[in-house]
Amino acid sequence: MAFTLVPVDNLEADTGWLILVCGLMGSIIKLIEVTGGAQAFGEWAGRRAKSREATQMWIFILGCIIFIDDYLNSMTIGSCMKKLTDQHKVSREMLSYITASTAAPRSEKIDLNTGEVEIKGIPRLFTLIIPVVGMVFFTILFDLDMQHGVIATIALCFVLFVGQKRLTAEEFWDYSLEGIKNMILLLVLMVLAYIFAAVNDQVGSTRFIIDVAVEHASPQMLPVLIFLLLAVTEFITGTNWGMYIIALPIVSPICMGADIPVALGCGAVISAGVLGSCCCFYSDCTVITSSATGCDNFTHAWTQMPFGLLAGVVAAIGYLIAGFFMEMSIDETAKVY
Repeated sequence: MAFTLVPVDNLEADTGWLILVCGLMGSIIKLIEVTGGAQAFGEWAGRRAKSREATQMWIFILGCIIFIDDYLNSMTIGSCMKKLTDQHKVSREMLSYITASTAAPRSEKIDLNTGEVEIKGIPRLFTLIIPVVGMVFFTILFDLDMQHGVIATIALCFVLFVGQKRLTAEEFWDYSLEGIKNMILLLVLMVLAYIFAAVNDQVGSTRFIIDVAVEHASPQMLPVLIFLLLAVTEFITGTNWGMYIIALPIVSPICMGADIPVALGCGAVISAGVLGSCCCFYSDCTVITSSATGCDNFTHAWTQMPFGLLAGVVAAIGYLIAGFFMEMSIDETAKVY
């Protein structure tokens, strides 16, 4: 079966965007830590969360409140809640799981990070609130463009922290560079995942898999097969948006030609991307969340995989039922006419 090579002209632009956004997010997080924002937030939340269960509920609530972008959510909540979860003996794996759940979609062992961050000045909650609110505001202002949002937030942090004399200009840039350095491993993993996905697109494996499924499956089996096959593909490649760009234009006309609702086929593609990304050890969602929460990315993916696979089984059953009900509906319509 023949397949067409897929151009990946946007790889350099995507990689540049990734390095800029994640690198500067690392700078913002470091600045919030050294000026006491994260500590003040932990103390504020600690007065309201008196148990392990309450702490986990606060992670969930704050994740839902702050959510405007999955990167922003994961990195902000993860970095701010580490100290509080350590105090209440909530593992970093659990912190990563709840943070990722609100951002995207047991062996509970404790691995405490005892390193202390030197705080510049008295910890105040505004050193966290102003940068986070500013980032949300700038991101919305620039049409949800995180690249412009983080650049504007860095400028805001400079005015806030240097203007308040919490940091000198030299300290500000030193800590900003340190924050970028803290993100290097994350960026390397994500760039490698992008390259791997680009190679996969070039050889046309996603199109080939879909073509094979269409050739050998009945229409009622197509939704569940698309879901399962693309979930495996996403697990291997690790970049759900890259998979969406390739798969959606292929699946949509196939659904129309086979009398399958396009929304059902597209839903299978999107669900597959979410499942594969959450279970993948090196997807952007996994790597960013694990980095922000101080959890190893392999451990994070492994401990949340049972939950992801359970949801995947339920979704697969749903697509199977939908496929057969769709076929019965078509048959009944044909009888009427």
